[in-house]
Amino acid sequence: MPEIGQGGPGAGADFYNKALTAVKGSGLVGQVPKDGAQFGITTGSAEEWARFMTATAKAESNFNPRSANTSDPGGSFGVLQYAHGQVPGGNAYNTDASIQAFIRDAMSSTRSGSLRGGILGQRFSTIGRHPERTIRNLANYGDGGATTGAGGAPSIPMMEGDITGSGRGSGGRFNVRAGSGMIGEHEQITLANGQRVTVNRRAASQFQGFFNDLIAAGAPVRNLGGFGSRPGNPSQHPIGLAIDWAQHSRNVVDRDVAQWMRSNAQTLNTLEQKWGMSGGEHWRNPDTGHFSIDTLFGSRHLAALRAGAGGRADTAQAFSGGGGGAGRIGGAEVNIHVTAPRGHRVTHTARGHGALAHPKVKTSQTAQMRSAGQNAQDDPNRYGEE
Repeated sequence: MPEIGQGGPGAGADFYNKALTAVKGSGLVGQVPKDGAQFGITTGSAEEWARFMTATAKAESNFNPRSANTSDPGGSFGVLQYAHGQVPGGNAYNTDASIQAFIRDAMSSTRSGSLRGGILGQRFSTIGRHPERTIRNLANYGDGGATTGAGGAPSIPMMEGDITGSGRGSGGRFNVRAGSGMIGEHEQITLANGQRVTVNRRAASQFQGFFNDLIAAGAPVRNLGGFGSRPGNPSQHPIGLAIDWAQHSRNVVDRDVAQWMRSNAQTLNTLEQKWGMSGGEHWRNPDTGHFSIDTLFGSRHLAALRAGAGGRADTAQAFSGGGGGAGRIGGAEVNIHVTAPRGHRVTHTARGHGALAHPKVKTSQTAQMRSAGQNAQDDPNRYGEE
């Protein structure tokens, strides 16, 4: 089988097939760790383990066999981000060797009792500290299409326009530095129970959907905190991409909220996956009650989640950030495809918000427009970042 390319068409399927072949020939088949259900492992089948490994590879490297992260102790390389000394043959860029290392570590973790508490959880933050980053990918590979979200609805894979943060630090993938000023356009959302909170406009629909689903599930949602400064630690609060729910201090929430979260852990986990959230209760240094955006959903994803039922239109904005670095609000590109009668002129305008004041606009010509001499050109205004 050819080597896997970064995020290219079929990259996930190629890796899944490699993993499936390897798992079928291993002693991993039939093994079910105590926390296996959280990662879709309920029978220990080769398909379940291959899907779990593929979801981890997606979270770690986006299937890039040449990926390298030299900031980790010993470095992390290849599709599964192992150190070279951790894989058979000493070359973590070799996908087959990385798969064998993962099978070895999965068997060790299963014998020790759990995936998150074993060697896999220690080596992979996407399994130990931030399992939601792997779990959200399970629906995309193998028989993962059968995975269901809240209310029995199928989980929706990543879509065009979705943006996953690149940070790895505690607090979220879009963290900004400690002491950062508040960045981004504010929007106050009102939930189904009347509670209000102010967040980044770009994430308003996600937070509203997430907490409304919690309310529908019977959660005591109240006392929400969104935008806010964090002088002592990196955070997503200064950019409005995090909400604290009934928190008194780190990892301390109202007693009934804590009880609901313990009693409804699977429901909470499902909704976190559905709405692209990282829940602080999963972190190695827990922060129960804190919820930060891990993946910003684009308008297509939001429309699919809401299925046209009263959803708000999402603006064509893009938000990117880095671990420990300042978040950046980027621009938008609007592509307009028009068929116009002969002799009619086509014009276009676009407006942005804040740093998106000068989006780039393209208007495509049809043959009919060209024959009429109506030339539509790119707007010369380039969009910037701040």
